[in-house]
Amino acid sequence: MRPEDSTSDDPVGEAIARCVKVLRSSSELKDATHELRLSSDPRAMFAAALFDLERAKRGDDDARQDMALIADTLLTFHRDGSGTELSAAHIVLTKLWSEAARLVLAFEQRQIERALNACWAARDDAEGLASAIEQLQPEGQRRVEFARCLYHLELARLGVASSRAEFARRAGLLSECYQSEDVAKVLIGEDEGLKQLWKDLLPYLDEFFELLEEQAERRAKAASQGDAERGSQQKNEDKTDPFREPVARLDDSTLPGRPPVGTLAPLPVPTVPEPRPLPPD
Repeated sequence: MRPEDSTSDDPVGEAIARCVKVLRSSSELKDATHELRLSSDPRAMFAAALFDLERAKRGDDDARQDMALIADTLLTFHRDGSGTELSAAHIVLTKLWSEAARLVLAFEQRQIERALNACWAARDDAEGLASAIEQLQPEGQRRVEFARCLYHLELARLGVASSRAEFARRAGLLSECYQSEDVAKVLIGEDEGLKQLWKDLLPYLDEFFELLEEQAERRAKAASQGDAERGSQQKNEDKTDPFREPVARLDDSTLPGRPPVGTLAPLPVPTVPEPRPLPPD
C-alpha cells in the first residue's frame, strides 16, 4: 500500500494529499502548501518545493520570485540523493520529481556558472577568491574539481599555503586535460576565465611533461646499461672460475641430468612518477 492510501496517522502525508487534490489551482495550492512549509520533515520540504515549482511553471508571480530558493532546495535533495526516496511518498510527487530532473540539472549548471564568474572576478583577492571557490559545487563533479584546481593554484600564487595541497590533490585532472583536448574542452566549457587560466598554464605543463619524458628515458637507458654490465660480468666469471659448472644453452633442455630451461624474465619497466604540483611564479 502506498503512503497516500493511508495517511490518518501521518500529518505530512495528509498535507501532501491535500495539496495533490488542489494541484490544478495555483491559488489553492499556495494555501495548501503553507502547512508543509511549517514542517521540518524532509518530505514536507521536498514536497513544498516541488509544488512551488509547479506553481512557477504555471506563471504564479510569487513562486517565480522564489525560484532561487526553490532551485537551491531541490538541488540539495538532488545532490544528497534523497529526492528519489522522498518522491515515493506520493505517486504525484514521483511524477513531479521526474519532470523536474532536467530543470534541476539546469539549475546546477547555472549555479556553477555564477560561481565561476565570482572566482574570476576575485582572482586577485585571496579572501574573496577563497570564498568564491567554496561556492563551486557539487564537490566531486569533474568540472567543479577542475575549476577548483586552477583557482587554488591562483590562491597559492597569492600566498595561501593550504591551497598548494588542494591544487596537488586535483592535479591529475590537469594531466588528463593536457593529454586529451576533448577532455579539456568538456571541463573548460565556454567559461572565459577557465580558458584564460588554462592558456596561461599550458607552457608550464609543456615543460613539466617534457622533463618527465626525459627522466623516463634516462631511467630506461640506465636500466638497459645495468643489465648489459651484469651480463658481461657473468660471462667473465664463467671464464675465470675453473670450478664453476658450465651453464647450459637455452636449447639444451634435453641434456641428461638437466632440468628444462625456463623463460627469461622481462626487463623491468621504468615507472614515471606522478606529476608534482607546479611551483608558484
